[in-house]
Amino acid sequence: MPLLNLNKRLEKSEKTYSTGKSAFGKKMIKFIALILIIISLIYFPIRGVYSSGKRMIAGGRQIQEAVKNNDLDGIKKGLAEVKSGDSSLSTSLTFLIWMRIIPVVGGYYADAVHFSKAAGFELQAAETLVNSLDPHKDEIGLNGVPTPGQDKIAQFVKILDKTLPEIDKVEPQLKSAAEEVSSIDTNKYPETMGRYKLRSQVETAKNFITGAHYAITEAKDALLLAPAALGEPSKKTYLLLFQNDKELRPTGGFLTAYAFLTLDKGRLQSSESDDIYRLDEKLLSVCKSKICPLTPPAPLVKYLPEADGRVRTAWSMRDSNMSPDVPTSMTQFEKMYNLLGEGTPWDGIILIDTHVVEELIKITGPIEVFGTTYSADNDDRCNCPNVIYELEAYAQIIEKGQEDRKAILGTLMQQILARSLGAATDKLPEFVNAGVKLAEEKHLMFFMKDEKLQTALN
Repeated sequence: MPLLNLNKRLEKSEKTYSTGKSAFGKKMIKFIALILIIISLIYFPIRGVYSSGKRMIAGGRQIQEAVKNNDLDGIKKGLAEVKSGDSSLSTSLTFLIWMRIIPVVGGYYADAVHFSKAAGFELQAAETLVNSLDPHKDEIGLNGVPTPGQDKIAQFVKILDKTLPEIDKVEPQLKSAAEEVSSIDTNKYPETMGRYKLRSQVETAKNFITGAHYAITEAKDALLLAPAALGEPSKKTYLLLFQNDKELRPTGGFLTAYAFLTLDKGRLQSSESDDIYRLDEKLLSVCKSKICPLTPPAPLVKYLPEADGRVRTAWSMRDSNMSPDVPTSMTQFEKMYNLLGEGTPWDGIILIDTHVVEELIKITGPIEVFGTTYSADNDDRCNCPNVIYELEAYAQIIEKGQEDRKAILGTLMQQILARSLGAATDKLPEFVNAGVKLAEEKHLMFFMKDEKLQTALN
């Protein structure tokens, strides 16, 4: 019987065990290395993005609260917190650079980087402007005592006066911020994500950043003239004309109502408000005792007879906007108003339509005037925003000449402005974006007696 070498068998078994153990160990090392890489490239950076975002949001809320309380020191602390969070965010995004190569996701990653860089530039500019206010914080009321809503424009005028000399210093930072976000396509974002209106928030952020640069470059002249336009040092009165854009006229709509708004060192007052037919009634009364040059233009005679079908023989103020050129139409309106013998007690005319009221109420929320609620909610009676329905109903009451009709325009606009001034700080970008959009789309137009101001607003 052959002898077995048990030592060789044992050595071979040990060698096999050792080899298996070694292979398993290598796999474990690779697995652990993979986990560490994933943690390094994904978990930690994403966690950093999340924590940085929370820190920036907390700093933003701190700024809002400080602005609400007129606390300049609190604003500075909030800016420092947001700046620190943005710096951390930028670092975390750097570690996620590999995401750029992923289809679709790479585009969103690039946008996040652009927004982060833009925020850094905006924060530099904000710090410069805030620091310029520090020596004047008691004078302009940024010492921790809240300002009543009716005095906020007055305070804004003072702040503007102190910061205007600094705007050239921050132009480079605001330009860089605007360039960072210029390539961002907001249309690729879904309208909503859960309960958040994602696309509108991205649009608001982008427009606010680009708008800041536009304000100190293209609109610089308007900014420089803003204190005077807001009643500093002498008060200014503006005639607000409401155009019903559902009944077309060359400047955008049928002139329906008017209101006088006065700004005295930023403090707003509404002195008179009524429908346009009241002015025409006064004009008719005046022209019974003197000759008035009110021959209607040919298009008005041909296409717009009187309500009873008779051919028009006189030109009324409600139809004075027969030229698509706003200065021409408003000059004609002024000529007619002068026939009343009261002069033209205004420094400019502001034309608005239903879109202006609707957009502002979307931001301020529902407003009640004389028992009627005006809101941006859908109204089943017209399948349109409630404010549109109510304004149309008001226009019809005016046209019918009902004796008990109320002059709502001045009260409504005063309520909207009061709500706007008392709104939370985070609403500011929405108001700015709405104002720019409405002006660009000609829903909000100006005819100012000050030529420099008119040129700046153009």
